Amino acid sequence: MPFYILDSNIWIDLSQGKIACSDVTGRPSVRVVLAPFMINELMRGIVKGGETYFPQNRKMVKCMVPCDILELPKVFICKTLWNIAGGVSNVHAEHYKALLEMVVGSNSHKEFLRRTEAAGQCLEENVRA
Repeated sequence: MPFYILDSNIWIDLSQGKIACSDVTGRPSVRVVLAPFMINELMRGIVKGGETYFPQNRKMVKCMVPCDILELPKVFICKTLWNIAGGVSNVHAEHYKALLEMVVGSNSHKEFLRRTEAAGQCLEENVRA
């Protein structure tokens, strides 16, 4: 089965109501997967968008939740982005899945920020471990 890694602009179009979730993930013959870097980009937008755009951003993320998330390319992440000498990051696809589920499980932007701040210490400890 072919799979597609969609650009963040497609997800933004979904959040703006230009396309429907079924247009993106509703085809049984196509598997949509999420790239961690794209999730990071969209999360920055969700945080900056504030309460005004949170409901439509939440709708977008709700559509993303059933999708698989690609593993981070460890060599690139550890040596190039995070400069971890000889180490391997402990951030995995399931951490991104948990972040997406925090958006979907939050009723407001404020609640989402509160949940991520509370979970932040756990994530920092996992990354350092």
